[in-house]
Amino acid sequence: MKKNEFEKLFAPETMEIAILIDPSGFGAGRAGKEKYWTVNAGISAWQDLSSGRVHTVENCSLTTMIENTDELSKKLKANSILTVKVCKGEVDFLLKEVIESSDTYPELEKILEEQLKSVYYKDEILGTFTLDKSINYFNNKIEWLGESISVSFALDTEENIRDTISVLHNLVKEQSEWDRRVRKFAAEELTNLANDWQEEDVVEEEFAKRIILESITVYADGGFVFWFDDDDLFFGHVIFVEGNLKGDFERAEIAG
Repeated sequence: MKKNEFEKLFAPETMEIAILIDPSGFGAGRAGKEKYWTVNAGISAWQDLSSGRVHTVENCSLTTMIENTDELSKKLKANSILTVKVCKGEVDFLLKEVIESSDTYPELEKILEEQLKSVYYKDEILGTFTLDKSINYFNNKIEWLGESISVSFALDTEENIRDTISVLHNLVKEQSEWDRRVRKFAAEELTNLANDWQEEDVVEEEFAKRIILESITVYADGGFVFWFDDDDLFFGHVIFVEGNLKGDFERAEIAG
């Protein structure tokens, strides 16, 4: 989308507000050879400076299109309170200016205090998971075949979290079998590609043994992703395998 078309999505009038940036902080993306970066910073609350009214919000962002993101990335930090000049959109705000201000906003600071508190999910079998608020995923370390790996799942409803934990319990209970099956599938899918990258012939059995499991992500619908270090088979790329508890494997690919 062109910059002028993008800005037409917002009201022409400007207003000054104070914002609380959520834990995800600054983000920017640009397609191909586009001139402008589209910037987004999630907002968890904002205060109308004309009325003093505070609004807590979800799925609301401060956004703009700019050529260089260096300066703005330093200003739009996660868990910070800023005074800004904006144009209001249907959901988001178009950033016009970050205003240098020494003003304080006690109500936003109270919300920030709550925002910074740690959130945990405790499981009797697998221990305590800590929420990474920047991506809304719970994380923990568990033992897998004698090694420590990371496991994670998305923040969701209590029911979906219970279903997700059940998926993880099933994987852990049969970890030897799942480890064997996931490695076998990865080797079947990627050994030939590894040999294209290497000046040596790696057989599937060797491939399956060399890759190093680092983490597992699980989902409420029974799906999972195993993430492996490639042991330099692809010169440092990550290997991931997607599957589900039914035993169906969807894909094994390299990334990063």
